[in-house]
Amino acid sequence: MEDLKDSFKYIFFGTTSFSKELLLFLVENSLFPKAIFSIPQEFSISYSEKKVKNSNYANLKEIADKYRIDFYEIDSTDGMRM
Repeated sequence: MEDLKDSFKYIFFGTTSFSKELLLFLVENSLFPKAIFSIPQEFSISYSEKKVKNSNYANLKEIADKYRIDFYEIDSTDGMRM
């Protein structure tokens, strides 16, 4: 596992409870992503005039802040927030 920790580089994209569990497993095993990308709990989508709500949303920014990982939130209408 040590060799993997030294050479494994990745970014993480997620926004659900499952992605939070996976991200926690990775960071607890010292496999830190270079950045985390997510979307807000309510977001715009091309085929709906109303915002769509993700009922399985998990806030990954908390993990990013705790482990000092760059975090980017992307909304299709507003662009990217850091």
